[in-house]
Amino acid sequence: MDVDTLVRWLSPSKVAMLGRCEHQFFRHYLLGENKPPSAAMAFGSAFDDAVSNGCMEGIASGEVTKADSLKEIFQWTWEMGQLEVEDWRDEKPGPMLDQGVALIGNWREKIGEGIHPTSVQARLKRDFPDTGWGVEGVVDVTFCRDSGPEIVADTKTTARAWRSADARALKKTPAKAFSSLQVPCYSILTGLPVFEFHVCTRGKRPDIDVIQVPIVGQKWKEGYLAIVARARQKIKDCAASGSWMPTAWMSGHFLCSRRWCGWWKICEETFGGTRPE
Repeated sequence: MDVDTLVRWLSPSKVAMLGRCEHQFFRHYLLGENKPPSAAMAFGSAFDDAVSNGCMEGIASGEVTKADSLKEIFQWTWEMGQLEVEDWRDEKPGPMLDQGVALIGNWREKIGEGIHPTSVQARLKRDFPDTGWGVEGVVDVTFCRDSGPEIVADTKTTARAWRSADARALKKTPAKAFSSLQVPCYSILTGLPVFEFHVCTRGKRPDIDVIQVPIVGQKWKEGYLAIVARARQKIKDCAASGSWMPTAWMSGHFLCSRRWCGWWKICEETFGGTRPE
């Protein structure tokens, strides 16, 4: 993708990757490289596919797909997706399949029951004519419950137990959340009043936390747009200089590791040094 096209619309994921590591951003978005997913990424994709299929059925028929069918969808997408995983580390396909089947059943009971989806995996864009650029994002799902407003929801899967302290911190200070870029962006794109994170924890005891965050005010939206503007300029500067530094590698960021980055080995060979695997 050429730089002018890339900076025309920036999403939270693009902005986050650029802030994390310029070199990773360059390889993924400018060169179009895709590395094999980790086991956790493959699991998350399969789970998202099952949720999306269930919600699309909810739009078509008025009822989210039943648990048994969702489990079959997850199993099929997982069995296909796990074929792309090259490094399993301490994970195993069989136990992860069992975890996903249990977790999607939990999702159907706790989330899917009683919701009325209105959109699924919607790619939204908004232009700002005075600036010549805009923002974009892919919204997992929007829905209404039996009563109440339309809600924007984003699904997260994790292997780490979601502690009540994490939930309280997210509700109290959502600007510090792991996905703080998504909340103002989706608020700009949808104009909806409520945002929910559905944090789906796999493991021996699968669980789902619903973290509701009120949609942010104008000040936070303006702050997000300022971040996007800086990201656009950073991309242009890097492209002009031809220098896309491995900033995550240099800073020792925890995501700069074999587990989380497909280009980790390239950086180790190119830039020297070592990082924990």
